[in-house]
Amino acid sequence: GGVKRRRRLILIGFCSCTNLYTNSFSFQIAMSATDAESSGNTAELSDDDRVFGDATTETRKRLSNYVPCRSRVVVVTSLVALIICGVVVISVSLGVTLSSTSSDSRGSVFGVCDLVPEDRRFDCFPSAPGAEIVANENSCRDRGCCWRPTGPVRCFYPHGPRQVHLALTGSPNEMHVSWLELGAASDSGDGAFVDYGNESDQYTERSQAQSVTYRQSPHKIFRSVLTGLEPNSTYYYRVGRGQYTSQESSFVSSPRQGEGPNEIIVYGDMGYYDQGAKTGQLVINYMKSVWAPLVLHVGDISYADYRGQQDLAKDSILWDLFFHRVEPIANSAPYMVCAGNHDVGPNNDTGMQCGVGYIYRFKMPSQNDTTGSDLNCKSSYATQVWYSFDYGLAHWAAISTEHDFSQGSEQYRWLEQDLKIANRSRDTVPFVFVYGHRPMYCSHGPKDCDIFAPTLRTSIEPLLVKYQVDMAVWGHVHAYERTYPVVNMTRMSGKSNAPVHLIVGMAGAEFYGNFDRTPQWSAYQEQTHGYSRIHIVNKTAVRVDFIVDATGTQQDSFWIMK
Repeated sequence: GGVKRRRRLILIGFCSCTNLYTNSFSFQIAMSATDAESSGNTAELSDDDRVFGDATTETRKRLSNYVPCRSRVVVVTSLVALIICGVVVISVSLGVTLSSTSSDSRGSVFGVCDLVPEDRRFDCFPSAPGAEIVANENSCRDRGCCWRPTGPVRCFYPHGPRQVHLALTGSPNEMHVSWLELGAASDSGDGAFVDYGNESDQYTERSQAQSVTYRQSPHKIFRSVLTGLEPNSTYYYRVGRGQYTSQESSFVSSPRQGEGPNEIIVYGDMGYYDQGAKTGQLVINYMKSVWAPLVLHVGDISYADYRGQQDLAKDSILWDLFFHRVEPIANSAPYMVCAGNHDVGPNNDTGMQCGVGYIYRFKMPSQNDTTGSDLNCKSSYATQVWYSFDYGLAHWAAISTEHDFSQGSEQYRWLEQDLKIANRSRDTVPFVFVYGHRPMYCSHGPKDCDIFAPTLRTSIEPLLVKYQVDMAVWGHVHAYERTYPVVNMTRMSGKSNAPVHLIVGMAGAEFYGNFDRTPQWSAYQEQTHGYSRIHIVNKTAVRVDFIVDATGTQQDSFWIMK
């Protein structure tokens, strides 16, 4: 294809130059004839003049009112035009040759339509799977790339692995790696792998990957677990299949139980919003300066929840856009999530994806295996999405506020047993944190704070107090808020078993409503975009900072002391 395009462009350029030179020579003859007529010389045209026949006569008529010019000037002009055109043809030929050559190598960009946003310009290949002819470039906004040759516009998916992201498995000696290939759902998926090792570009281990698809997405998803990792060590890795591999990334494996300090980045409700990109860039910049960060996204991840069966494909697109944006974060640190109301829900197949995309694209600890399954809304909603893990000096328990958490429910029983075990291990892992999506405490509007929050408090708060949970982290409300230690809507002073509550739903989604009260248990309120950092200093001290997007500086800070 590249050679043919090059030849066509060269031929078009040569013909254009020939035409330009011909017109210039015709112009020369016409001007000479006009010059002759104006001087009274009525000699007939030469044989060379007659070659151009009526064109010359017509040109003479059009130029009869112009001031005559010397033929030698015209000759010089013609030669200059020919030289310039020749340079253009050579440049175009060379440029197309380079494009044609580079279009077969990973990392090049070929024929990306101008209308595709800058952050959507992935590596593009005309022969990629899923290519199809569309009406215009705008139709390609819902796809990875668009290609505009001399013929119709074509949209297509790029080759190779995309959307690489990491997750903890619950073992400090393991790391879960996920990625996908765009438009490859019908492919067998055989032969995918992860190469990894302790030195850059020196891979001593290979882990095979399994593949899975779901019917609302045209992509093939791959999953692999890296084993035998030394705790708190740097690993370099790449993923791939066949001739296509990702660029090298690196991560630091989990610390041992009781090992610190630990750095945790927390936020919620990011979505594919412009402000989310700003938050993400601040996180990326900060991660370069800290050792072994852990990232928690507390629900409402991509906002892929279009209503209606005909819009399910748009859900997949939003997931793709989100993962493309956060890949620099998620491929270098474990990206742990919990379910939000825009991620899962007990709807039927004519509603939102109700967790299908969430279940397939993330693999959290203890989550049911979906390899080889074709989940619908009912079965995906039944998938267990609550889990826990230890990370250095803290135990983390993720709950789902979108599933039944009432006393006696499956999730309630699991959480009580999990917190009971964690509370017995305080000598090694002194801090216990819980995170979920909808908050137990908030002061930002009646719907979330006066209707749902009391239900969560009735069921779950007694467990947090009984097992001395140090802090609960929530999202959902698009603002930042933290509480004093609080139990049953009452601020607690001195040493108590009351947890602090932190709301971090300000990572990108648009604001709604306002803080409409300042209860005595609320310590800080701010409606601005940003993210939070949890720095576990040692076995007795934790510092929490709120970083605002506008300035990149700390806006709020507090300590939890043992």
